[in-house]
Amino acid sequence: MQRSSLRRGPALAGFLLPIVLGACASPAHDGWVAFRDGDFAAAVGTWQPVAESGDSEAQYMLGLMHDEGRGVPKDAYEAAKWYRMAADQGHLGALNNLGLLHYEGRGVERSFDEAARLYGAAADRGFAPAQCNLGVLHLLGQGVERDIPRAIELLEASGRQGHSKAQTLLATLHDGGLGTDQDRREAARWYQKAADQGHAAAQQRLAAMYLTGDGVERDPARSFEYSQKAAEQGLAGAQFQTGWMLCQGLGTQRDPVAAAPWFKRAADQGLPEAQTALGLLYLRGEGVVQNDRQGARFLQLAVAQGYALAKFNLALLYARGQGVVQNRPEAERLLREAAAAGLSIAEQRAEQLERGENVSFAPLPMPRG
Repeated sequence: MQRSSLRRGPALAGFLLPIVLGACASPAHDGWVAFRDGDFAAAVGTWQPVAESGDSEAQYMLGLMHDEGRGVPKDAYEAAKWYRMAADQGHLGALNNLGLLHYEGRGVERSFDEAARLYGAAADRGFAPAQCNLGVLHLLGQGVERDIPRAIELLEASGRQGHSKAQTLLATLHDGGLGTDQDRREAARWYQKAADQGHAAAQQRLAAMYLTGDGVERDPARSFEYSQKAAEQGLAGAQFQTGWMLCQGLGTQRDPVAAAPWFKRAADQGLPEAQTALGLLYLRGEGVVQNDRQGARFLQLAVAQGYALAKFNLALLYARGQGVVQNRPEAERLLREAAAAGLSIAEQRAEQLERGENVSFAPLPMPRG
């Protein structure tokens, strides 16, 4: 679900900001100036009397400030009060945001039915965030009948207005063939629209598609470009893929030194592939100063999540006593677990270890699709 906000999504207030700031001086105008300058407390103080006099835009903005905790303490009950005043006057952003409060049960009674009614009132007037939110309700059958064709219709109406969340949801439906024919090209088209607006999840999926040529012409350079954009927004999977491409020299110059910090960011978010990759870099001294203990530590973090490739590599460390105290029974146990999880090389390497042969570490994990 998406709130209409100056910070997230195409809010009505966001569209009005340049116009309002160019208008004649007024109390409402002074509030927008303070908001633009980051003085949220002054904006609230200026909008309060305007809202109390019945101005729906000021009421909406006061609701938003209380909802997001800007200039005032975060207070869903107070947000709902002001949203309701503005919604009763037909303010589209307020209708949408009050619907979201009912959907989440914040500051009001939780009610999917009421959320659907409020979203519908704004969606019927073409408000993109509400069309998206109502589409989600139809996808889930919450407050309305589950109706995927209707959901797609609403998401398309929202997406055509440039709403990036709706575009990403549409892409996901086409990508997986959920409620519609699977069509990776159509999925890529919607992902592209959302990605070009900076939607991180769309950028991450589009990066994977350009890497494999799935639904688009294969283009590693574009894959790296979108992967890095999503990584910079904090998505762990994209951070891992960016590091992996730097290590492989795919779509960019090979640079393990630059890869290591991306693996570290994803590893710190708990991604086992990144923990495994970073552990292997430390064990090889590639892109980082060689350190067996650090390598073992990152592998252990991934093993704690049951990641088979980490189990295989950690087993080799236990077999050798490298970075850990030698423990051949533990090595055998980890290899058996990795083999049971479907890692075919684990069983082969276990037999090699039994014969006393030297066994090398596995390659870096591959990015997810």
